[in-house]
Amino acid sequence: MATVNTRNVHRSNLLMGFPYGKDFVYDEMVLTGPGEKGESQRQARCRRQRQMGGAGGPKPGEGPSKQERESGMLRPAVRCIRARRPQVRAAVRGDRDPGYGSTSKMIAECAICLLRDTSKFLRHLGLAVPPWAIA
Repeated sequence: MATVNTRNVHRSNLLMGFPYGKDFVYDEMVLTGPGEKGESQRQARCRRQRQMGGAGGPKPGEGPSKQERESGMLRPAVRCIRARRPQVRAAVRGDRDPGYGSTSKMIAECAICLLRDTSKFLRHLGLAVPPWAIA
């Protein structure tokens, strides 16, 4: 998701007046662990990601089963390193598959926040990214 997330994070920074600074740098990565096992996990993950958007990817209805979705999890860790400021760390936890279960909860929570203050959107046109829209 780094390709999409990076653009959204930088656009949010711009729309909010550069609270992260104009020299802000954003990056994300997946930790797979050390050694051969970590390399094997990295390669498998890359194969799956390449297949998702291509001809070899799943067809409608071929996604994870209900059991797989309900037993999945989402646990990203966030670390913010700022010049001359304390480091900030956060964790996000989702109790369902990140491809649908946890994501659908986040979308619903964002929708509720957006419905509470629609006047903000009447003043702006174009893409509204969640951090700017909900702030």
